[in-house]
Amino acid sequence: MLTGSAGAAPQWLAPLDTSVATWASHNGALAVYGLAAVEFLVGAAALSRRTRTWALAVGLLLSIAIWVIGQDLGQLYSGQATDPNSAPLIALMAVALLARSGTAVAPQLARRKSGAETAHAPERR
Repeated sequence: MLTGSAGAAPQWLAPLDTSVATWASHNGALAVYGLAAVEFLVGAAALSRRTRTWALAVGLLLSIAIWVIGQDLGQLYSGQATDPNSAPLIALMAVALLARSGTAVAPQLARRKSGAETAHAPERR
């Protein structure tokens, strides 16, 4: 698939497609098992709060890499593409979750601080 799409790719993308296709044809099992392992680790890491941000960032990069190299940007440049594939949507969701995870910590800390301060204050009636 990579070799076939390299011929139709734009000039700037064809050398990258060709080199990845050549490497994958010589190391097919490693490419498949390696990609499956990385995808599994990203999915498993997303389940833990401690590694969720890392998993989102790696998943975002992996999604973009697969879209550019494996899916050739959905072949939008060919004039025959029907959709850009799912990678842009996955990348958008990852960016939204990364943005949310970065700002979600501040309100929680503010609530904890305000709750801790009011816990020692006398009640007003």
